[in-house]
Amino acid sequence: MVTLFLIKQHFTLLFFTMKTPQTLDVTLIEPRLKHPTIFEYFDALVPDESFIIDNDHDPKPLYYELLAERGDIFTWDYLEKGPERFKVSIRKNKVDPNSSASGAPSTDEQKAQLIKEKGVQFRCGN
Repeated sequence: MVTLFLIKQHFTLLFFTMKTPQTLDVTLIEPRLKHPTIFEYFDALVPDESFIIDNDHDPKPLYYELLAERGDIFTWDYLEKGPERFKVSIRKNKVDPNSSASGAPSTDEQKAQLIKEKGVQFRCGN
């Protein structure tokens, strides 16, 4: 956890804390438990919190699975993109209940919907 101190007008001290995103090394997780573990991490986030996954291959299929299962409520940012390591920051977005607009490209949403409809399940390894 990082603690920040800000000096405001007339030298009033303002104190707040900001959580440092936790890194999940996916390579250490048993293959059949990788995606469920990542979903547990995501579901535990509050809006505007994030975590980082560190993997030995591109986790793009996870992106589509997360989009299909949770909808467009997250931000997916590559921090490192191979060839040996892939690090992705996954942030849970604030959801505006009055908004029907989506931040994900429609092609990604269509792919995610197709994946969900076809019952495709992604597994790492056995």
